[in-house]
Amino acid sequence: MDEVLLIAAGEPVIERRAEPEYTDVTLTARVEAEGAELKAGQFTFCVYGGDGREVARAANDRDGVITFPAQRLLVLGTYRFNICQPTPGGFGWIIDRGCFSVLVTVDGAGGAQVEIPNGEALFVNRRSPTRRRV
Repeated sequence: MDEVLLIAAGEPVIERRAEPEYTDVTLTARVEAEGAELKAGQFTFCVYGGDGREVARAANDRDGVITFPAQRLLVLGTYRFNICQPTPGGFGWIIDRGCFSVLVTVDGAGGAQVEIPNGEALFVNRRSPTRRRV
């Protein structure tokens, strides 16, 4: 519980306020592998806040699902996040460098609506064909 010191007519008054309400929002994305089997933890993905700073990082599971740690949002309104894949290419993989914009609108009832304007946050990483020497 927060305590706020108020000065009213020259005398301090302590007002007790209930805990601020917040909403925890869990963002998810998916990755598919073309040309090879996808392994758990193979690729890393990040969520960036509207200011461009990284706010969460997660790796894929064996089914390609990426579940980021929950973001605690304290203020009503709309938040913009970007989900990107910072995994370097190489090791025979061509990495999907797309980023997906995510809008989270927090309502006054402790809930949130998550919208991905361009559709599903789906990354497709491709295994490079290997060249065989003859």
